[in-house]
Amino acid sequence: NEVMKLLRFGTDGTALAGARSASEILYEEKAKLAVVTFCKDLDDMLGGGIAIGEVTELCGCPGIGKTQICIQLCASVQIPRVFGGVDGSALYIDTEGSFMAERVHEVAEATVRHLNLVSRTCLERDEVESTPCFAVETVLDQIHLFRCHETTELLAVLEMLPSYVETHRIKVVVIDSIAFHFRQDFKDMALRTTILAKVTNRLMNLATSKQVAVVSVNQVTMKPDQSSGGARLVPALGESYAHACTTRVILSWEDDMRTAYLYKSPRLPPGRAKYAVTNGGLRDVRNLKRRVRGDSDK
Repeated sequence: NEVMKLLRFGTDGTALAGARSASEILYEEKAKLAVVTFCKDLDDMLGGGIAIGEVTELCGCPGIGKTQICIQLCASVQIPRVFGGVDGSALYIDTEGSFMAERVHEVAEATVRHLNLVSRTCLERDEVESTPCFAVETVLDQIHLFRCHETTELLAVLEMLPSYVETHRIKVVVIDSIAFHFRQDFKDMALRTTILAKVTNRLMNLATSKQVAVVSVNQVTMKPDQSSGGARLVPALGESYAHACTTRVILSWEDDMRTAYLYKSPRLPPGRAKYAVTNGGLRDVRNLKRRVRGDSDK
């Protein structure tokens, strides 16, 4: 009883030790950096980019650009602080075999070219000289890949993630995709639900305790629509998994353009943003149109 009283009131008569004010939490949230996607419309919708300390789910049909966004994030997370970046490394967990090193090389080249242009036009000489080396080879070296062929391998990787994240300065963790093995390797749905819940809790703890951005790719599936008598596309893994992520972004086609819908977020209003996948990575649709019109005028 005395121990419980001590825990409840503390040694100085205050509330539980560790309690923090809302103003402290607000200050920390505003000070957090985000991993940019190189698409301003998408970054604006997400409050500056993919948030660190949260689990962001990207959900959409094949070919919509889920993997392309993840590859862009692996390059963007390495942008030095002098450019407003996070200056961290990336960890990519590939369950589908969709990771292509040649594609990563293309995105890395475009990212390096962009930063070189910015450094020549926007930075002072002393800032340029103090900027750490940011080369294509450096970007590729700082992307750590785990290829998981089954659920057991995925669980083993997740088990050692906290220590690996600390050792290698990881600031973004990508799982592409979370749904692949869970949709194929389980016949016992109750067992699948239990293991999936443990996985998602581990990812959430990793994001908050290690302050990394966790990006989880999800697939879509057909679900009967009783109101229309037809079927509609919905995120895979069921309704319970929808609560596992902090932010859910639905990717789909709209008027032949890739569109991202901010479906769920505790801090941002619902929204939508157009994005384009180019040879150099993710970009704004309006900037792409402007370049096309400019080229045709010449």
